[in-house]
Amino acid sequence: MKDYFLFIDTETSGLPKKWDLPYDAPNNWPHILQLAWLIFDKDGNEIKRENHYIRNDKVKISKTSQNIHHITKEFLKKNGKEISHVLPRFAKDLATYKPLIVAHFVELDFHMVSVEFFREKINSCINELPVFCTMKASKPYIKNPSLKYLKLNRFYKTLFNKPPEKLHDALADAELTSEIFFRLLKNGEINNEAIAHQQTLFNAKEEEINPFFKWIGLLIIILLTILISHLAHGK
Repeated sequence: MKDYFLFIDTETSGLPKKWDLPYDAPNNWPHILQLAWLIFDKDGNEIKRENHYIRNDKVKISKTSQNIHHITKEFLKKNGKEISHVLPRFAKDLATYKPLIVAHFVELDFHMVSVEFFREKINSCINELPVFCTMKASKPYIKNPSLKYLKLNRFYKTLFNKPPEKLHDALADAELTSEIFFRLLKNGEINNEAIAHQQTLFNAKEEEINPFFKWIGLLIIILLTILISHLAHGK
């Protein structure tokens, strides 16, 4: 178990059109409008919190997304920051705390941050860190067979027998995710085995989405081929 947990949530301009395209694919990956993260130690003590709105005049916000999070371009002009000022803070926290990254539907938040790192040409250790998805952890609580997972608000209400006071705000959603995580951790439903199992599934899916993993796999194959060839010739 990691010594630190980082709970992250993003509000975005839309959703990826295709999940299997590289980060430089034109008009495929949306942009982050709000980025929030909380860092806790393994005893449940909050270490720090960050909450930032991102200003980008060139970004078009889809109507569907705006109807969900209610973030407008006018609001971002008044309250937003340049993403080049926000991402280095996040990258520094990843490097400093080496946390377990936790989110509800972690694939979206992971890739949204990763694509913004790619656009800004900022190096980070995000690919080296484990992730955990509370959405996937909701599966044992599903009573309706037509559902695969529970949304954040429904999972929270199921665990705490009350609806969340606020939703679709990155900071509020990160807080809800942290409460869910620590409740499951206390109940023994999250342990090293559960985290490792999710990581295996995440890595398998990553190979289909993130070109970084594809190149790593190809490099390993090349190196193994060279090694076998040398051994075969007694070198």
